[in-house]
Amino acid sequence: MKKGRLLIDTYRCKWCEACVVEMPEFFFYDERTGKATATSEPVELTETLEAVIALCPTNCIEVVEK
Repeated sequence: MKKGRLLIDTYRCKWCEACVVEMPEFFFYDERTGKATATSEPVELTETLEAVIALCPTNCIEVVEK
């Protein structure tokens, strides 16, 4: 399985909470910015994770593959 890092473009993030609700193990609320943020650890790119990324209405979640 592929691994990658999750990056969130905080400029485009509108804090809809979808990513945090669906996968709180990878995404969380950053009180400093008022936006979503992601774990800094590399994660496995599963079908479930890809589906959650696709839910983002502003397409602000990016995966940088290792």
